[in-house]
Amino acid sequence: RYQVLKSFGKPLSEVRKEREPCVGGTERRLKYCGIALNLWDDPEDASRFTAGKLEVTAATWLVSGAKIGQTAAFVRSRFGRPNTIETDPRTKHPFWYYEMSDESPGNTKFIFGNGRLFRIVAMYLMC
Repeated sequence: RYQVLKSFGKPLSEVRKEREPCVGGTERRLKYCGIALNLWDDPEDASRFTAGKLEVTAATWLVSGAKIGQTAAFVRSRFGRPNTIETDPRTKHPFWYYEMSDESPGNTKFIFGNGRLFRIVAMYLMC
């Protein structure tokens, strides 16, 4: 958390949830302009945090070479074929999942609207 605050400054908002059963720590969601980070504290040391989720919604932020507004073709050229392609039943927006390795478990989800990237969600699987 200290490193996030040092890098990004004071968040626009910070929401705290009670202990999360899977991880065991208190979750904090820090929102900034165009980016949000979810952190979980260590149940044994509340001053230590693990970043478990990153959500980007503004072109200001570069995520492994991708940024909001790029085409689906660019994302495919940069990351290759996704592991899964689905459509959100509520919004009808297509999204692509890229799974990470066993050494780094998690996934990155690219969400498109009108053929352009408008949201990136990366999650580290902690349980």
